[in-house]
Amino acid sequence: MKEHIALLFVCWFSLLSVLQAQLPEDFYDLPVRSDFDFPLGLTFDEQGRMYIWEKKGRVFIVDTTGERLPQPLIDISEEVSDWKDHGLNYFTLDPNFLQNGYFYLYYVVDPHHLFNYGTPAYHPDSTITYAPSIGRVTRYQADPATGFTTTLPGSRKVLLGESPSTGIPILWEFHGLGTLLFGDDGSLLLSAGEGSNGLKPYDNEPDTVLLTYQALQQGLLGEDEAISSYRSQYLGSPNGKILRIDPETGDGLPSNPFFDPENPRSAQSRTYALGFRNPYRFALLPGTGSHYPADGRPGVLLIGDVGAGAWEELDVATQGGQNFGWPLFEGIFPNWTLWN
Repeated sequence: MKEHIALLFVCWFSLLSVLQAQLPEDFYDLPVRSDFDFPLGLTFDEQGRMYIWEKKGRVFIVDTTGERLPQPLIDISEEVSDWKDHGLNYFTLDPNFLQNGYFYLYYVVDPHHLFNYGTPAYHPDSTITYAPSIGRVTRYQADPATGFTTTLPGSRKVLLGESPSTGIPILWEFHGLGTLLFGDDGSLLLSAGEGSNGLKPYDNEPDTVLLTYQALQQGLLGEDEAISSYRSQYLGSPNGKILRIDPETGDGLPSNPFFDPENPRSAQSRTYALGFRNPYRFALLPGTGSHYPADGRPGVLLIGDVGAGAWEELDVATQGGQNFGWPLFEGIFPNWTLWN
């Protein structure tokens, strides 16, 4: 019997290998380039040039002939914290990039840079890992004089995370930053994980307690936010959310569901959807939104939320204010780690 089972598994995996090797007609598996250091993603401009961003904090352009330009469009590796899930998690071009040259970076800040840059204690070759930090969104402008292949000096503008207390808290080696993209209405959307190990309702795991304590001491986190997975449900925290901001100012938009006109840069004002564990990647369903930011309809969002012990989720956000349940629910079922 055991021999028959073993033979069945061998045949099954052999069949899988054959099926995986066969591509459909008119599909081709061709290497593009192999000279990148941990590339996390790519995008294209309207001329067909490809932009590839590396986890360490560099963005390269590959021209329409397949050649990589020798110098990166930008290199912020000195500022980026590259460890575990963290790094330059996303890069996106402005919808009018070939007119205004704007591009946007979404990354975890190196704690050494965050606390020491501009002081005698700062050293560009120093880095700190396995320590709390923040997520940041910055905008730069490419130089039209070089065909938008280099970055204009002095064009850096921080939209979110301009100080230690205003970023997205990074309190764990996983469940940090995710995707950054434009809605149909020109708003900028970004995803953020819960920033916790996600196994308990409160920060009671030894490693999590230590990082949370450090974050509290350093002003990265308010005392009201030291609630681990429940940050996903708390409008006072950006963790576990899809955020929607003005790409010019970084403020939350008045058409957001929880907007507070007295505090447009608050987590509440920036929140579009909530209740996520780790919405690492999401996409916009084309042509489903309004072209007017005041309508509050950037488009339908297809959100891949990383599961815990039971389910991997594909969440569909059709409007602002939707709550996808974490940590009380995983998928459509009660979260067993809390209810058992």
